[in-house]
Amino acid sequence: MDIVKKVLAELYRKGIILSVVNGNLKIQAPENTLTPEIIAEIKKNKGDLIAELSEKAAESQNLSSSEKILPLNRRGQNRFPLSFAQQRLWFIDQLDGGSTQYNMPIHLFVEPTFDVDIAECAFERIIGRHEVLRTVFEEGESGPVQVIREHVPFSIERYDFSALTVAQQAQALEQLVEQDLNQVFNLQFDLLLRVKYIKLNNIDPKKAGALLFNMHHIASDGWSQNILLQEFEALYLSVAQRKASGLAPLPIQYADFAHWQRKVLTDEVMGTQLDYWKKQLGDVQMVHSIPLDYPRPELKQHKGESIRSFLPHSVFIQIQKIALDNNMTPFMLLHAAFALVISKHSNSHDIVIGSPVANRMQKELDGLIGFFVNTLVLRANTNHKSVGDYLSHVKQVHLEAQSNQDIPFEQLVDVCNVPRSTQHTPLFQILFEMDTSDQQEHSSDLGLSLMETQDAIAAFDIILSAATGSDGISFNWVYDTSIFSAEHVRAMTLHLEQLILELTSLSDCSSAELSSLSMLSAQEKLKLSGKHETKAHMLRGSDDDVVASQLSNFKKILGSTDLGLFGMLYEQAKCRPNAVAIIDQAREISYHSLVSEALGVANHLSQSGLKVNDKIAIAVDYSIESIVALLGILSAGMSYVPLDPASPDERIQYIVSDANVAAIVVTPATKERMRPVFSNYDIIDVTETAKSFELVNKSVSEDATAYIIYTSGSTGNPKGVSVAHKNVMNLVEGFLATHAFTEERVLMIPPIYFDASVGDIFPVLAAGGTLVLHPNPVELDAAGLESYSQAYGVTAIDAPAALWRRWVEGFEAISSDKETLPNLKLMMIGGESVTKVDVARFSKLTQGRVVLTNHYGPTEATVCATLFSTIDGNNFQGPDLPIGQALHGVRVYVLDLHQNLAPAGSVGELYIAGKGVTSGYINAAKLHEKHFIRDPFSDDINAKMYKTGDLVKQDRLGNLIFIGRKDHQVKIRGYRVELCDIETALLRLPNIEQALVVVWKDKSDEQRLVAYIRSENLEQEYRDIQKALALSLPEYMIPQLIVQLDEFPLTPNGKVDRKVLPEPDLSQLQKEYVEPKTETERMLCDIWQDLLGLDKVGTSDNFFLIGGHSLLATRMLAQVKVALDVDISIKEIFSLQSIFELGEFIDRQLILKKGLGKVTSVSEQESSEEASWEI
Repeated sequence: MDIVKKVLAELYRKGIILSVVNGNLKIQAPENTLTPEIIAEIKKNKGDLIAELSEKAAESQNLSSSEKILPLNRRGQNRFPLSFAQQRLWFIDQLDGGSTQYNMPIHLFVEPTFDVDIAECAFERIIGRHEVLRTVFEEGESGPVQVIREHVPFSIERYDFSALTVAQQAQALEQLVEQDLNQVFNLQFDLLLRVKYIKLNNIDPKKAGALLFNMHHIASDGWSQNILLQEFEALYLSVAQRKASGLAPLPIQYADFAHWQRKVLTDEVMGTQLDYWKKQLGDVQMVHSIPLDYPRPELKQHKGESIRSFLPHSVFIQIQKIALDNNMTPFMLLHAAFALVISKHSNSHDIVIGSPVANRMQKELDGLIGFFVNTLVLRANTNHKSVGDYLSHVKQVHLEAQSNQDIPFEQLVDVCNVPRSTQHTPLFQILFEMDTSDQQEHSSDLGLSLMETQDAIAAFDIILSAATGSDGISFNWVYDTSIFSAEHVRAMTLHLEQLILELTSLSDCSSAELSSLSMLSAQEKLKLSGKHETKAHMLRGSDDDVVASQLSNFKKILGSTDLGLFGMLYEQAKCRPNAVAIIDQAREISYHSLVSEALGVANHLSQSGLKVNDKIAIAVDYSIESIVALLGILSAGMSYVPLDPASPDERIQYIVSDANVAAIVVTPATKERMRPVFSNYDIIDVTETAKSFELVNKSVSEDATAYIIYTSGSTGNPKGVSVAHKNVMNLVEGFLATHAFTEERVLMIPPIYFDASVGDIFPVLAAGGTLVLHPNPVELDAAGLESYSQAYGVTAIDAPAALWRRWVEGFEAISSDKETLPNLKLMMIGGESVTKVDVARFSKLTQGRVVLTNHYGPTEATVCATLFSTIDGNNFQGPDLPIGQALHGVRVYVLDLHQNLAPAGSVGELYIAGKGVTSGYINAAKLHEKHFIRDPFSDDINAKMYKTGDLVKQDRLGNLIFIGRKDHQVKIRGYRVELCDIETALLRLPNIEQALVVVWKDKSDEQRLVAYIRSENLEQEYRDIQKALALSLPEYMIPQLIVQLDEFPLTPNGKVDRKVLPEPDLSQLQKEYVEPKTETERMLCDIWQDLLGLDKVGTSDNFFLIGGHSLLATRMLAQVKVALDVDISIKEIFSLQSIFELGEFIDRQLILKKGLGKVTSVSEQESSEEASWEI
């Protein structure tokens, strides 16, 4: 606490009032209160006291204080308007149906001399002094009003735990404290102050009893809590000593302030400030982006816990010095540090934090209990180059906010047209305050001491309070336990401390790079940089002995061959010449025959004048010949360039030119198709080459290019990725260390022109396993897969997740008692997110005996960088299957927006380093430089890492959780939205088997969320789906358009083809005028038209979308009450936003209330027909 403010508070407590007149300090004090010690303290701090009081006097000339607050002429009235702040809390209380989030507890221990009867008398006098404590709140015709009661009985609730053991006392007290925290104030009936006394029998005499105060925030604030404590002590002593308290009469009451505020703060007066806030918060993100540990509840729970941390006084001295050097306050500096921590945890530069201001700029408010505090919305941008620039920006944010602080927060919410939600607070969910109360340092004349409790009320997601004292600076973090874990918040506390230590250690803040500030400990950096041992997760089902054997054999092969990838096959052919290498529907081929056919291709290429390192295209249908061709090319020391024979000529021509292809290998089935494109190239038919066992090339460098594969490019043309032998060698070693392929038969789904094929061909053949091919695997349904797997003895399958999911649904639809895929041991999937529900479905079908492995990796990092295995989904938390940990030889980093290590649990972009990172893009220097960048965490200065564009976070076990593509993270009406979250919610609904959500722009360039769904038995209307989603998602995340598909279009490798999704039907957006049909609907239309100033309102119109807001909602409810005598809560207005829905609800209430048997519509009255409501 600032020394000057502490001095003023202590003086006020003793009735000593200071003021500044013509630059001089004037003192008003009761007789005999100015002791020599007090006079010395005033003289010691005279300059600072004059500065503080002068600043406050200047503030009192601000807009909101230009008119003196005078007592109202009551004339027997006791009903008055609410202040803007009170109105906000009343509205939230109505929305929540009564809530504990704005309880303001103070828990104290008392000494043996404490007299409860005297305390009760003191509290009665406080309640008599402050009208607001005996005020209740009711709905009036124009909105809520506060009703002041003259005399209200008060008593302290008394408990006696003294007969219990010490342990029992502690437990009983803890339970009572929790009960008090969770006891709701009824704003319509209750006193807004309650007190409990508990008699204890404690060894510590300072804990002879406990005193629990609780006030509702609608009648109090932090400043008021201090007033309450000060007046309680003064009145207690005055009653005990039977003398005057010395408390001055209150010049005004809170109702006077509320009336004055309504009179002064008109739209005309507030125009300039409103314009500032509209601009400042116009496109603000409505919800912070810190990853949640648990799903956000539909209704905010407000249950919190607190974590405390501390930094020594020496650090605070440095904070003061840096603040002074940058012409800012310590509070501003701490806010800057806190915003940086939030930025790094949320992977966002745009950080919105709330901060309370006392808002007592008139002297007559100093001693008044009431809710005066206003909340400023501080929006900081952490994207600055230097620390000095950033601190300057934060200071400017504060100064501008303070200059425009007269706007009540509730007005701000309405003027910014912020959507209301029961899940979180509007505009900000994180609060930071510099604790100026002196509860912790208050020296009590009554021997009161503060009780330390961990439980707290979480009015916001996170509340950080900083308090300074003679020994240092303490931090108290209160967090919402329904969305954050203690471990997560504890990490944030350590990160803030580390960041402050880094900041205070800087020799020159002005020039230091902001991105260089780290909040991670040395141990965290070591762990997150991949410099500790990690291992991709392997489960039972992969025989450990087989894995060890095949890995050992592979390493022996590497040591005995210089033939690169082909060398693995060549050595296997020596060891097991007659073992089956590949099977397709036409034939099967042994390792011996596969090598001889591949060498036949190699010899043909060599004899055709082609050279080592030449690029050879392959355009071969999905068959054994396609693998023979690529192995032959590799054995010749050349690189293969796989082509999709079905691609348009233009794409093929582009690839051939871009890769500088020297020849093409075909089959009879593709020769004629390729001839027009390759009229000037050697065309080699793989079926016409003679078998051979003669090696064409005796040595292949591990750095040589093995293949160039093309993926979709943002420019419209595909981009080529060059992959070296050593990259694939590392992939093989990683797979052989994880999967048992020896003696297994692996059904390979991807054709060779997709890089996933590399992850099947080389590991399986290197292990001596068998590849099983199907001519059209993407077309296989569940029954076809079952039949094919049985016929060819398939024990492992590699498939895209979308195709696997289709098989799961197909097997579920087959009514059979037969075991699903009885020979299957391993299912490898990848390419898309997989839900835990889908994992459980597959596990049930396969009776928990098949290992399901999720592979993740881009082409640029050689097929697979991470993997995670499960059997039933019980070895991971969360809704989606993790992508796991790094494969052998691979390092993965989760980096923030400045490419620094992101803390565990926060969302960041995934970067891949290590042996799997390829040579990169060919003929695309700018793109290459953008994505393949120097690895700053490697000791090798030439090491590169690949920037994936994928957002991930790391769970507690070190597994990566895929969040989505950076380009799939969108902003809808100020909210950052992960499309996968909406897809997950859709998949939870009955009968929806598949879902994909995209952002679609209409002709006016307005963004719309479109949901594509697949369902066999969809019974819901689209509107019903949207209503069902509204139970778990906020309104802005509900798709406005829904498209049902019989099948999702797939690319040839089994992924959903987004490019060919049909356009949505815009007629779903058309809301034609729907006239009212019942008397209730007609009355509601009239009320809405009058309130909103509209000529015509239909029954399908949404109250909040056609101009309604919180205040108008309360007026509407009051008018409905008068017109129909039906009570409706604010909460129900948020769930019943159209006249049709609200009318139905009201009619049900009328039926139940009046015993009516039916409700008649207007048209039905005319035709004398009965309506449909019957009971």
